Amino acid sequence: MKKLICLIVSLILMSSSVVFAADQYSYSIGTNYDSGIFDSDIDTSQDAIDAATDFGIAGYTSYYNIKPTYQYLRGDNPNTNDPRMESEILFFSGHGNYQCVSFNYKKKGGDYKTGIYYGKDYDSSSTGYKYAGIKSYDMSKVDLVTFAACKTADGSDNITKRAVSEGADTAVGWKKSVGATSHTKWLGRYTNELARGKTVQEAVDYANSFSYTDNNVKSVIIEGNKNLKIKLSDISFSKINVQNDNVGKDEVYLKNINKKEINKIKHKTYNVKQNLEFNVKKANYNSIIDYIKDEIDSEFDIDDYNIYLTNTNKNQAVIDFIYKIGGFETNNSYTVLIKNSKVKKIFHNTIENEVKSEIKNNIMNIKTYNLNAKAVAQKIEDNDYTIEEQESKYYYDLQTNKAYMIILTTLKHKPTKTFVKSEYFYEIK
Repeated sequence: MKKLICLIVSLILMSSSVVFAADQYSYSIGTNYDSGIFDSDIDTSQDAIDAATDFGIAGYTSYYNIKPTYQYLRGDNPNTNDPRMESEILFFSGHGNYQCVSFNYKKKGGDYKTGIYYGKDYDSSSTGYKYAGIKSYDMSKVDLVTFAACKTADGSDNITKRAVSEGADTAVGWKKSVGATSHTKWLGRYTNELARGKTVQEAVDYANSFSYTDNNVKSVIIEGNKNLKIKLSDISFSKINVQNDNVGKDEVYLKNINKKEINKIKHKTYNVKQNLEFNVKKANYNSIIDYIKDEIDSEFDIDDYNIYLTNTNKNQAVIDFIYKIGGFETNNSYTVLIKNSKVKKIFHNTIENEVKSEIKNNIMNIKTYNLNAKAVAQKIEDNDYTIEEQESKYYYDLQTNKAYMIILTTLKHKPTKTFVKSEYFYEIK
């Protein structure tokens, strides 16, 4: 009889555990800003859809909204009558600064002028924006919130830190302005790893292990519990619960560019067992260069690479050696992970095992343009934006055999004082 009772209790507990998992929610928010920047718009809709899909795979009842209004962000989950802002998983991709993430679907204004704010619910009388403020909600119910926007972890007081101080277990944000194209690729890898059961730190490290056309994407900061795992259960793709929470007809977002590109990149990991120290404040790359020559590639020549150092936290950093041919950077690279002032892992990303001589000759014969990046940026049609910073570089995609001049433009949205960074690929033919 006791065994029967124990069996019944066990079945009840198992049943309640499954229900509990199914009753956990995620909300992913992005939008199309229709900014008229260069030849395309800044559009974070795909970020939200990809994240929602991955959170659904992780076992959550997952919603996404790419036309958010202030009523929606401040509103309740219809299944629980609890505020959406108190869901277990929150993901916001848009314009940002240290105080907020802002949205305005296709510049429609009105109720679409909204966002997430680091104080209480806030209505701006000067701009008309109405924010859902994290201090107006019980953030202790939130396991993970990702503020996927420029400068959301900038400074000593920011929305990423405040989310954790208000009770969230883990929050992720960025110290710098990040290129929209690079960010979409980074986020796809990050949420995909979370869905596979990796910790937040492991997911961030994996996304950081690839190279991007804007290295600022690696200026990511984790506040709170870095070892959090959000995966609830294994679930087949056909049974994931992802729901479109938009009103009206949607644009079509079908491609998941990230996963297609991941499959074409040869990505090899080397765990460094030697005691290789690296001082992030006084960078000296000699020991890393020697290690690559001795253990990975005897023909490695540092003169063939551009070096980028991104400090992510105290005594932690990501180093990228980007392979170049002539004046063109390529998508072949080494990425080095620094933890506690020591080299922990080296990642080798290649499109081909070796760059053939004819490709090198093609690149060397490309006629580069003295393109006036500032003039190109003036194609911005929206007076709400001002150019804050700009840089350009030449890039050769070994996968498509196409050459580009990439113009990275950081823009400030004047009404909200938020930032966005466009990556314009000008093909050189």
